[in-house]
Amino acid sequence: MRTLIWILSGILGFLFLLGAIGQLKRSAATPASKKQPKAQEQWITFVSSDGEYSVLMPAQPIEKEQLLQAQTGKVTMKSAGVDHRTDVGVVSYTICYNDFPVSLGDGEEFLTLAGDQMAETMGRIRAKKSIKLQNASGREYEIEHENGKALAATRCYVRGHRMYQTIALVPIRAGFSSNTWRFLDSFQFETNNINR
Repeated sequence: MRTLIWILSGILGFLFLLGAIGQLKRSAATPASKKQPKAQEQWITFVSSDGEYSVLMPAQPIEKEQLLQAQTGKVTMKSAGVDHRTDVGVVSYTICYNDFPVSLGDGEEFLTLAGDQMAETMGRIRAKKSIKLQNASGREYEIEHENGKALAATRCYVRGHRMYQTIALVPIRAGFSSNTWRFLDSFQFETNNINR
């Protein structure tokens, strides 16, 4: 089991790194808007029937699917993300999930090994803690990206064969805002089916 977890953690770290690098490149390439944000922005509830989750987002997200080759076979990563312009730069909100070929059990061992490795691929872990959502094991990380230009607040959850990641990526000069936590706190599973 431990060998499988190490293999899967490598896949997870790679998947997360790909998503984070893409978000950082888009954020860096998109200049900040000169327009001041609205006092109370209207967010939408995005529901993924395939992913079996819902989350609040500042706009309709762009959905993507990416097939990756890994040691355990092909892994499909699905994501939905929004790059949101603010007065301090572009803030990215992303949900990723993928199904593994085997159940990850209660997720604790997987999250301990894979979650830390994934977070370390992005940069320096500033804070981490164990969390639960609707009986799913999870981890929350605050990460200072290795390039020194961004902070990531991310939550990872394991349900059966599936791993979910919610990621809010903000310019380091802005820091986390109430919208960071609004996004992360709004994530919910839309089904009780944990045996994917």
